Amino acid sequence: MVSRKNEANIMVKNAVDVIFGGLGFWMFGFAFTFGNDHGANPFSGYGDFFTDAEETRMGDVFALYCFQASFATTATTIVSGAVAERMNLKAYIIFAFTNTLTYCFPAHWVWGENGWLRTMGVVDMGGASPVHLVGGVAGLVATIMLKPRVGRFKSVSGAGAPLRHNMGCPTNVLLGKHVFKSVSVLVLFFLFCFVLFCFACFLFGILVLCLSLCLGKRCNCYQAFT
Repeated sequence: MVSRKNEANIMVKNAVDVIFGGLGFWMFGFAFTFGNDHGANPFSGYGDFFTDAEETRMGDVFALYCFQASFATTATTIVSGAVAERMNLKAYIIFAFTNTLTYCFPAHWVWGENGWLRTMGVVDMGGASPVHLVGGVAGLVATIMLKPRVGRFKSVSGAGAPLRHNMGCPTNVLLGKHVFKSVSVLVLFFLFCFVLFCFACFLFGILVLCLSLCLGKRCNCYQAFT
């Protein structure tokens, strides 16, 4: 929960996580995580900067990119909650862009083809170590650097009285917290609809082809008998 005056700031930061974090992962994060060019090693991948792929590999590469970009930006959202109401938006934009560099090396260790943890047999399906551990440690370091706000919250009603805090609307807070998940669900929904539409067009084309062949054979038979 955040105060009412910071609702818009928190919601914008959640959007920043996706926009600038995803941009950073596209530019260099995917390369250091899954790059297999000369120079890749158990500590870091190398290659495929500014992620792109040939037409034959486009589906596999971009499916992996979208899936892993969601993990990379999730690691940043953990820090967003740790420094809520305490970090300048411009500074947070820079952090969201560069935090991908912090995430991509542990991700390579666990999920890269020659990552040293993967070669030891480590299995991480949900991102407990590359995502949540990286985000948690980054959030801890950020809060240590910001330091406690000693004397920031003082009771206006005298000693011993409970602190009063003008909290914001819970609906807006939850909306800002889950904006990335909502966007992801919408993208997946439209992608599913597009695939379903293409499949329906394919089936319709097959049906039209079969009907045209059948009708063509019937016409040929009729002409032969007449």
